[in-house]
Amino acid sequence: NGGTDTLINNIFLSNKDLSAGGGGAINITGSTHYIANNTFLADTTVSGRGGAIYGHLGPSYTITNNIFYRDYGVGTSVDTNISGAGTIIFNHNTSSAINPLFVNESNPIGADTIWGTPDDGLRLIKCSPSRNAGANIYVVPCELTDIKSAARIEGSSVDIGAYENNPTGTIAGLHYLCAGSSTTLTDTDRKSTRLNSSH
Repeated sequence: NGGTDTLINNIFLSNKDLSAGGGGAINITGSTHYIANNTFLADTTVSGRGGAIYGHLGPSYTITNNIFYRDYGVGTSVDTNISGAGTIIFNHNTSSAINPLFVNESNPIGADTIWGTPDDGLRLIKCSPSRNAGANIYVVPCELTDIKSAARIEGSSVDIGAYENNPTGTIAGLHYLCAGSSTTLTDTDRKSTRLNSSH
């Protein structure tokens, strides 16, 4: 409340506002707010004032490149409720109506139980509608990496959410091949196999 805050590369998971004040994850007022490349999942409020974020009376809000999924207020499916007399920039976010296609939503933290590592379940699969769907103009100098410390903007545009989908590296565990795409896998004996998907 007051001043300027910046929230980048965070996970807001299953937070609950029981006060009816609004904003299951964040309730903000009276400040300048920059909220970008975060993932809000299953945050709720007992009011209708934004399942994930409730902002009011603030002079400036910039809320971009965020994933909002399954965030609800009672009796409504509104992810956010933002109002104020100043500037409100709200774009290149995905709403609860769009499944972001996480790698493993049922295990968000991953097998190693450490957030911000390559096995996190809230990473995006290659087919995710959030891949290359953000606005590069809102990637600020302090945001050169994602929550895993991997480079931002791996493709033509920044990915939406806390995780940038990095197309190269070691593959372990369950991965997906998108319809109509192909990929080349190299095993430890340096033999390459090309996989194709037609449907």
